Amino acid sequence: MTEKKNWLKNITKWDIVAVVFTIIFLIIVSIPSYIPRNGCDVARPEYKCASFVDVMTENCIYWGEFNCDTDSDVSLEQVEWYIQNLCELQNKDYGTDLECSNLKRACNEIVGNQTC
Repeated sequence: MTEKKNWLKNITKWDIVAVVFTIIFLIIVSIPSYIPRNGCDVARPEYKCASFVDVMTENCIYWGEFNCDTDSDVSLEQVEWYIQNLCELQNKDYGTDLECSNLKRACNEIVGNQTC
């Protein structure tokens, strides 16, 4: 083993073809992640889609039924967490300037009336 083997000499034509096909396959498989979603931001049951705004509006209206007081019901902590994440995603993906640090104000802006 005093002689160092050059692994490039051992590559065949079929090895190169296999690498090229693998690269092409990976490119084709990754394409769907770059296609526009057309308002399909949140997956719903039965393969239906909804936008961040629609889902955030629904949650803000539900939260508003409890006067936006998270202590009123145990489930509202999850709703508030969900609204926070939807707000941040809406700002990131669509460039809206919702104030996610103040969810009551963000809900009022998204719903279009005084919900909280």
